[in-house]
Amino acid sequence: PAGDGPAAELALRTGPLAVDDELRAAMRVLSPSLGDAVDRYELGGSVRVQLATWRLADREAFDYDVRADLEDATATLALPVRGIAGTIFVQGSGESAHVELSSVRGEIVHAGDVPPSAVLAQGRLDTAAPAAGGSAAPRLDITAVVHGLPLDERLGSALDRIEALDLETWRVLAPSGRIDLVWHRSSEGS
Repeated sequence: PAGDGPAAELALRTGPLAVDDELRAAMRVLSPSLGDAVDRYELGGSVRVQLATWRLADREAFDYDVRADLEDATATLALPVRGIAGTIFVQGSGESAHVELSSVRGEIVHAGDVPPSAVLAQGRLDTAAPAAGGSAAPRLDITAVVHGLPLDERLGSALDRIEALDLETWRVLAPSGRIDLVWHRSSEGS
C-alpha cells in the first residue's frame, strides 16, 4: 500500500493461556531473542496477553507492543519462584525487545513445613539480535525483594550458581535462620 501506514497489522486480546511449547514457539516467531529469554528464566504457568503488532511497508520485521498479565506463573531467577502474578510490558521490533516488569510478585517454596518466602520484583530486560553466527545475552536490570528467606544449603547452592558466593565459603560460614534481602542483578549482556 502507498503511504507511511502499516502494510499489515494485528491486535488481539486473550483469555488465560498456558506458557507452553506452543506459546514459546509463537514468541520465537515474533522475536527469537525474546523466546530465548523466556527459556533462560524458565517461565511457565498462565498468562493473559494483549498484543498489537504491525509491519511497515518498507520493513521486513514486525514491530509489536505486548501486555502480559501473569497469573500463577513460575520462573527461575536465582531460585525457583511460583504463584507469580503481575504485569510485564514488551515493546519490540524484529529480534530486539524492551521488557518491563511492573511489581511482579510470587513466592519461593521451601521443603518441609518452612513457610514460603514472598518475592516482589521489578526491572527491565533488553534483548537484541545476535551478531552473525553468535548469540546475544539479554541486558538486564532487575531488583527483587525477598521476605523470610531461609539461610540453608539450597540458598548457598543458588548463590554459588550465580557466582555471588562460593559454596565452600557458604559452608564454612554455616549461616542459619531467615533473612529479608534485596537482590539486584544488572548485566550488559554479551
